Amino acid sequence: VPATVVQRPVRGVHRYDTPAEEFSVWRLEGAGVDVDDRSGPDIVVCVDGLASLSSTGASAGARLEVPPGGAAWIPYADGAYRLDVEGLAYRVTVGGPGA
Repeated sequence: VPATVVQRPVRGVHRYDTPAEEFSVWRLEGAGVDVDDRSGPDIVVCVDGLASLSSTGASAGARLEVPPGGAAWIPYADGAYRLDVEGLAYRVTVGGPGA
């Protein structure tokens, strides 16, 4: 049975409904989000523009910029962070919707 993938957009942030409970995919276009409630590591892939990650957890103030074509692995142990996207980026999370 083919899976149906649906986007649920909210102010430049789109969540794809994936057929798998193990992960979620988010598309961010010219948007920023505070990521403070997650159940595992994240991956951020920048497609166009610039994705900026700023730690708001234990290592507050640490910053990483991801250029187009680049990717970043954010370990779960790093805690909360802010993701600002000028362009287009994808965030892949462990766990299903709302992860």
